Amino acid sequence: MRARWFTALVVMLAAVTAAAGDPAAKVVEADKKKAFQAAKRGYWQEAMAQYQQALEASPDDPELLNNLAVAHEAIGEFEEARKYYDQALEIAPADRRIRKNHRLFLDFYESYVNPPEKEAPDSEAEEVEQGGGDAEEGGGNDA
Repeated sequence: MRARWFTALVVMLAAVTAAAGDPAAKVVEADKKKAFQAAKRGYWQEAMAQYQQALEASPDDPELLNNLAVAHEAIGEFEEARKYYDQALEIAPADRRIRKNHRLFLDFYESYVNPPEKEAPDSEAEEVEQGGGDAEEGGGNDA
């Protein structure tokens, strides 16, 4: 547990240090913050614009890619979401949050958005389900 906190602290300090010395990094951090606030309020289009702007300056940032994927997923742009989730996972395969988000998205996508094709029913079973058969066999209504 302590190792995780220490690692997170080191990463955060490195990011802050990098941002303090690099004006472009400051802009990226500001864009991330604006995007996060917009997403928190449900303003997904605004969040996507901010994440996209930050991504132009930092194209290999897995956090940005993941967050952009979440925003696309939230507005129903599933193909775009999948593209960004895949990119984030490719860059940071060991990141637990990215792996979890990617897995949850794929579970949703494969179950609801693009479910596997079901086998076509037998023609006999289809006739029975549709009330098929001849009227003489008692299948029709008497008038």
